[in-house]
Amino acid sequence: MLTTRQNLCSTSTCHLPQLAELWSSIFSHYLGNPREDENYIQNILLLSSICSHWRNITLSTPIFWNHINYAPSISFRPRHLQNHSDRIRTWLKRSGEHCPLSISLTLVSRSVPGCDLALREIISESWRWESLCVKADCVRTVWKCLLPTLSYGGGGGGGLRCLRKVEVNIGPVFGDNEDIVSFISLFKDATSLYSFHLRNVDSTIFPPLADLGPLSQLRSVSLHTLYSAEEVFRVLGHLPNVEELRVALDIGPFSSRTSPESPIVHHPELRHLSLDVAVRGDPLIISHLRDQVSTVLDTLFLPSFQTFSFTCAESHLPYWDSVDGFLRKHRDTMCGFRFVEKRADSEVWKLGLMTESHTPNGGSASAQLPVVVRSLSTVSGLRLLEMEMGRRMSMISDV
Repeated sequence: MLTTRQNLCSTSTCHLPQLAELWSSIFSHYLGNPREDENYIQNILLLSSICSHWRNITLSTPIFWNHINYAPSISFRPRHLQNHSDRIRTWLKRSGEHCPLSISLTLVSRSVPGCDLALREIISESWRWESLCVKADCVRTVWKCLLPTLSYGGGGGGGLRCLRKVEVNIGPVFGDNEDIVSFISLFKDATSLYSFHLRNVDSTIFPPLADLGPLSQLRSVSLHTLYSAEEVFRVLGHLPNVEELRVALDIGPFSSRTSPESPIVHHPELRHLSLDVAVRGDPLIISHLRDQVSTVLDTLFLPSFQTFSFTCAESHLPYWDSVDGFLRKHRDTMCGFRFVEKRADSEVWKLGLMTESHTPNGGSASAQLPVVVRSLSTVSGLRLLEMEMGRRMSMISDV
């Protein structure tokens, strides 16, 4: 009897690693995605409180602890900030020594002086960062927090060698040009960087964007907001390896009212282009935005082009001859087209947005969408046509 019990214990011990992996897999499904579930931390703590066995599994699975979301409040007292620093240190320890980290920071300038300790703990592991998402009220906030450490190699001199994704949402206070240049330049040595997203930026981004050009792995770039076709061309000129470009276009203080005369712009790597045009009410501004988008379409030649996504109000559509010419240029390689119609909010309607505003080349803007769809018939390899009109969605596969 004793021998049988010993054998059973021995067999159970042999299978413990497999059982632990099974439990970890089950827990992963329960926990979900930490970027999407705001209760992720509470769920981890709940699992670890069920029993000692579950606690051991939870605490010994590094992947459960590889996402850090830090958002210090200006109302935090010093002892709270110290507690946060201790908790982050514990969290980092549980994430293992080599597990990649996903970092989300929400920084307010008035809270920065008190959160230095916690930020130092996070930045000390920057060599493990795989993704970085920063929301801040101004560039200087981010710069003051990250630059002193990252510019000297971060944790252990490893810099940002594992970083693949950067998403930065900066508030309306831009800070000095020097701050913006210094901040974007932080990533010039992130040799694994694949995706780079900037929201609420201006033309001062262009000098440091050139520093990202040599990054051979950089494939996806999203910029919000640019103000002219020329700025789109400058981005492509600085980033020769990018395959996907998403751009939001709007009217800005430095926007030219005339369409620039540009030579044909070749970009051999770009495969996916997405343009999101702001909805405006002034007819002159609408005309300007249409001019800029039409210039982009007239000027670009993309040998590897595959998909085009366009988001705007129907009255803001570019001129049909520009769309037709763009589709004809890329009919041999293009395989997907997506149009999303924007609805003007009440404030824009008060400004006098007219969906039937006449276009310089004849006809009305609202009559242009069927013409665009007809132009798609020239694209022989088109496999996906997606049209979203307000709340209505129609999708046609294998056109």
